[in-house]
Amino acid sequence: MFSGCGGLGTTAAREWSDLKKAPGGEFCRLRGIRAKTREGSVTDSVDIRDSVGIEMDFEVLKPGYHILPHFFLWNEDGVQLLGANDLDPEWRGRRRPAGRYVTTAWIPGNFLAPGTIFVDVAIIAIDPIETQIWEPSIIAFQMMDTMEVDSARGDWAGPMSGAVRPAFEWTTEYERAALQAG
Repeated sequence: MFSGCGGLGTTAAREWSDLKKAPGGEFCRLRGIRAKTREGSVTDSVDIRDSVGIEMDFEVLKPGYHILPHFFLWNEDGVQLLGANDLDPEWRGRRRPAGRYVTTAWIPGNFLAPGTIFVDVAIIAIDPIETQIWEPSIIAFQMMDTMEVDSARGDWAGPMSGAVRPAFEWTTEYERAALQAG
């Protein structure tokens, strides 16, 4: 659930060096969460045309659990933009051995609308379902509209509505008008 103003002042990265103080449960702990560029830098400001990675760094303390990292994105109006869980085929349906994991989900450019994006993270074990980590508005970043025509904005310079702003593929068929005899 969106925590609203609780996210104000949140940065684009949070880290825990002491696992004992890190968020988590009996068998899983969060080490870090970051908004990143494709080049690997933590970023608190993303050009609307660029992809952004939500990177989750966590430690599995006890082996044998089927663990699903999740994240949820919210805008500053409290509208949930999306929720996603780890779909990495290497770990789908598998129980994880103890160790450190860094998983990143890439949100494509020209998908999110401009504004502040708050990120909630969760790590949930399934079989049976047990929440190990739930951290609302743990990080935030800004999507910036540069007003460039190669964004989903195209040639339009006016306001654009919507919680997301994907750049769709458009196709247009044209047929020349027949000349009228006069």
